[in-house]
Amino acid sequence: METTIVLDDRPICHESAIGLDVHSDNVVCCNLQKRSDGTWLQTREVFPTTYADLPNFVGWCSKFNPGAILIESTGPYWMSPYDALENAGLPISVVNPSHVKRLAGQKTDQEDAAWLSLVAVNGSYKPSYIPTQEYRNLRAVERNYTKDIQTLSGYKNRETKLFTIAGFRLDIFSDQFGQCAQAAKKAILEGKTPEEVPGIVYAVKGARRLKATKDDLLKAFNGNMTDSLKIAIESNRRLCQALEEEIKVLTDYILSEVKRLDGQCFELLKTIPGIDDMSSAIILIEIGGSENFLKAFTQAKRFASWLGLCPGNHESNSKRTGKSRRHGDWYLRNTFCEVATGASRTKNSTFKSKFQSLRIRPGYKRSIVAIAHKVAKMVYYVISNKTPYRDPQIDYQMLSCRKNQARWIKQLAKLEGLQLTAVNKKTGEVYSSETFPNYYIGLRQNAKNHRVGRN
Repeated sequence: METTIVLDDRPICHESAIGLDVHSDNVVCCNLQKRSDGTWLQTREVFPTTYADLPNFVGWCSKFNPGAILIESTGPYWMSPYDALENAGLPISVVNPSHVKRLAGQKTDQEDAAWLSLVAVNGSYKPSYIPTQEYRNLRAVERNYTKDIQTLSGYKNRETKLFTIAGFRLDIFSDQFGQCAQAAKKAILEGKTPEEVPGIVYAVKGARRLKATKDDLLKAFNGNMTDSLKIAIESNRRLCQALEEEIKVLTDYILSEVKRLDGQCFELLKTIPGIDDMSSAIILIEIGGSENFLKAFTQAKRFASWLGLCPGNHESNSKRTGKSRRHGDWYLRNTFCEVATGASRTKNSTFKSKFQSLRIRPGYKRSIVAIAHKVAKMVYYVISNKTPYRDPQIDYQMLSCRKNQARWIKQLAKLEGLQLTAVNKKTGEVYSSETFPNYYIGLRQNAKNHRVGRN
């Protein structure tokens, strides 16, 4: 359908533009094209969003040679038309619906598409940052991994609830899914008596750190495990086991792909306190790789604003009101908050001292968000400068000496032809030059594990 309309005198950025209103089963298209007499020709069409009909949709958009094509990010429905237009080399842009939404009134799908085409002609939009198709596909795998982790946590909470219903207290364990707790649960499901459970728990290798006494264990496991509850728990445990296997498969795939696509930045990000392998991989996937990321964000504060980790601004009559955070990438913001929690517990780090100073006034949760904002800026600087993070409060030279001192002493003794011995002050045991370096194995291992960037 074609209609001739007259626009007001205003700056024109594109003489041909298309607006798309996407739905689950169709996409409404509207093209605005300027004529030689100054009027504008409006053309509308509706196409199905099935894979077989996408070539007709792309062909219709191509014949107008548009300067801009706008589409709103409505759930997952925009992705298939976006991929088709991107592969065809058309200037497609995703816009935030809150930036271009119409006022309430006579709102229809056709009017929405026409409004988007008008916004595109005037250039009154800011395109959203969209990663490349390779990273978008990898992002789907990574977000599925995140959902599986959340589902697994739900099943574990359900298992704890079922044991509580049966009258067993698992809160005596610091980790209800650690070795001691799992041994106790297995004994209960096998029908062991409360008197037999403490012996099974204390036989576990990690039981030496268990603070609960034998009387505490007897009281905690004096419950009533019925057949119905046992069936429910065993079913829940099978689901947990299946999920853990799937999570391991996804973890291996995600890490291998990220190392292949951006291995340098993957290793550099892990030098930041709180960031481990999966955190580094999730950050790189969500930002779409280091190269695309640096093209989209020119400043660290813009990246933090895109994440939704900075306070919102609302000023009227020279008065600032409202400091609520803006919406951002939920998966990435959640990852940064987890990283901030780990960074706030890293010994001798700037993040820990900053968190302790902040926690007094705004509280725990707001302080974690503030640390997440600080970590996000560090991530930007590490990626942009391609240099590892160095904490000003950590003596890296001392850590290197602790890690290598045994090897240095052995080499020095070999060069000088010396026979070295070491005496353990506590036990009086004497170490020869052959076994002397082994005396420092624990010290070297501790220095290795104290790598900055680990929780």
